[in-house]
Amino acid sequence: MIQFVNKISNSVYLTISLLCLLYILLSTRPLESRSQLEPVERPSEFSMLHIANFVYAAENGDYETVYKYIRLGIDVNVQDHNRDTALMGACLNGHIQIIKLLLKNNANPLLQNNQGYDALAFAKIQERDKITGVLSTYSGGVDRALSSTDQPAN
Repeated sequence: MIQFVNKISNSVYLTISLLCLLYILLSTRPLESRSQLEPVERPSEFSMLHIANFVYAAENGDYETVYKYIRLGIDVNVQDHNRDTALMGACLNGHIQIIKLLLKNNANPLLQNNQGYDALAFAKIQERDKITGVLSTYSGGVDRALSSTDQPAN
């Protein structure tokens, strides 16, 4: 009798486990289709660590991370502890795809950091003419020359 009860108990446990697994498999969709159908959960506030990661990702050409932060709703104009923006970092290192992504999402190329430099200044310092042209287009045609006598605003 005890063996019979153990067999039934094991069968019931196995059946319940399989039903649970089947439910999980049927109720979850692949990430791609889920992201298209359901809104992304947005944090109510981004910490300074998130902001630093966002700027760092742009500086280092990590397009996927920058895109994910934008999709989560980060303000593309957030500034880190030095008041640097993701756009400044991308301009400094010549990441044109990230620059275009940020500008299409309303990044302000005229924001200044603690030293008074903006994204356009970073592009000019690095002699990146293509980036300077893209930034000038998005900043309303502002194309100012950066000379050695220019003093950053404090």
